[in-house]
Amino acid sequence: MSLWRRAGGLRFAGMVVLTAVLLRALQLLLVAALTIDGERVVDRLLIWDGDWFLNVAMHGYPDGYSYDDDGVRVGNGFAFFPLFPALVRGVIALGVQPGYASLLVAGVAGLVAALLIYLLGVAIWSRPVGMMLMVLVCTQPMAVVLNMGYTESLFLALVAGTMLAAYQRLWWLAALTGVAAGLTRPTGVAVGLALAVAAFLLWRMEKAQGLPAQLAAPIIPTRSQAAAAPGAGAEPGSPGGGSGQTLAAGFSRETFTSRLSAPAASSSGRADDDDDYDDDDDDESASEARGAVAGVARGALTRGTGQWRVLGAGAPDTPSAVGRASAGPARPGGAGATLGAPSGGFGTPTGEWRALGLPGEGAVGGLLSLAAERTGSGAASKVIATRKATFAAKGRVTRAELVQAWVAAALTLLAGPVFVLWVGWRVGEWDAWFKVQTAGWGSTFDGGASVATFLLETLRGVNGMVEMVTAWLILGTFVLCLVAIVERVWVPLIVYGFVAMGLVIGQAGYWHSKPRLLVPVLLLACIPLARALAAAPRRTAIAVLALWSAFGLWFGAYMISIWPFTI
Repeated sequence: MSLWRRAGGLRFAGMVVLTAVLLRALQLLLVAALTIDGERVVDRLLIWDGDWFLNVAMHGYPDGYSYDDDGVRVGNGFAFFPLFPALVRGVIALGVQPGYASLLVAGVAGLVAALLIYLLGVAIWSRPVGMMLMVLVCTQPMAVVLNMGYTESLFLALVAGTMLAAYQRLWWLAALTGVAAGLTRPTGVAVGLALAVAAFLLWRMEKAQGLPAQLAAPIIPTRSQAAAAPGAGAEPGSPGGGSGQTLAAGFSRETFTSRLSAPAASSSGRADDDDDYDDDDDDESASEARGAVAGVARGALTRGTGQWRVLGAGAPDTPSAVGRASAGPARPGGAGATLGAPSGGFGTPTGEWRALGLPGEGAVGGLLSLAAERTGSGAASKVIATRKATFAAKGRVTRAELVQAWVAAALTLLAGPVFVLWVGWRVGEWDAWFKVQTAGWGSTFDGGASVATFLLETLRGVNGMVEMVTAWLILGTFVLCLVAIVERVWVPLIVYGFVAMGLVIGQAGYWHSKPRLLVPVLLLACIPLARALAAAPRRTAIAVLALWSAFGLWFGAYMISIWPFTI
């Protein structure tokens, strides 16, 4: 089943976009309520860096350094990466007033980000997780920046799009969105490193492709093995026929099915089943998926009429059951899928082995999963360890695809540095971009020393409410990212989140900018919360989301309406 269908198609996509529109509208109402009389909401949405982006969009980059009246170097447009101003410039060329053009680009990007975050959650987990993740990210503290003439909404959309494209193994699209992310914010390097990890995982898959078939041979016979077996071609129940003589991993049919149906063996070789039977569908729990797979297992493997077939769970000894679908609710593309004989059985007219819709890659992967879970097979566990769902199912990894993945990672990693080097070439000093950042915004990399000092002072009660919220947001983001590791979130997402967080926390500068800079990082940090809320009772989930959203939207409105300093 395609991702679009799993996500609910146009109806659910429209629901996601409508939800994002309502959240953004509520954010604007709060900004309007807190804005001082006589000041326009539009002006609050274009303050601080928003004015810099407009300046670059309308006038381009300067020719060199900028200085004040005393001859002291100050910041200028070189500090800002080019993609967002370029898009604003394009909208201005259509006749839109510059300020509204900036807000239009940011607003549309924010809605696209919401949809892509939802699709990312559906692709890796489930529809409820996708919806929870979208709401959590779009209502986090400082989500107000998604309404402003800033780059966060565009960058968030590009990050989600790149991660989704990589997971779906659409490497040309991952390269396109990855390069765009690298040209939007300096933290685009985190996206490039995530793609490099994804390419490495793909390389491991390519190397492991030949392993499962070899180790699976004792469990699933090939057509030639089936034909060569004693009694091949005999009818079930005839001498030498299939009834009661099936071999599976060296067991008789009765022994094999009894072991599969028994409680899982506590063996060191047992595979971890949490990833294989995760909540991929919003209508079934992991235990139901295991039950459906166990129904297939109880059918066992039986040889009859020269072919190996799956018997229906209801009547495993009757010839009429050969090839019949197994009991269990349907799970498209995942564990427990309905096994129709014409499309999913073993005995196809061409003699090919067809996918059964079980965990892993078709019949081999599914039955290896069963062997690993129910019999404690060490060999099966070894195979399953190489077959985790690191990407969406898309067939075998080819050398060409592997090259595409590495090219996508390389281009993304090069995008940001190319702009920095261009600034250096234009000014005449290779480190010109860094000098502009330091002169204008005090941005240097101190490894997090300044953030650590800020946290210690704030948690001792030295500072006020904004400082306290910022401190706990930094700590909470770090802890939730650690939880994401414990929950074994998709590795490229973890790499992106930690690298981006390291760049934010390791940078010295205005501490009150940290909540805004952490906005894209919360794509990772909100995943454990989204998964927990998706599994919680609906009323509990709604209550938590309401409280989170109310605080996040209010805090953002406060920061651009009442807080006197830059964000």
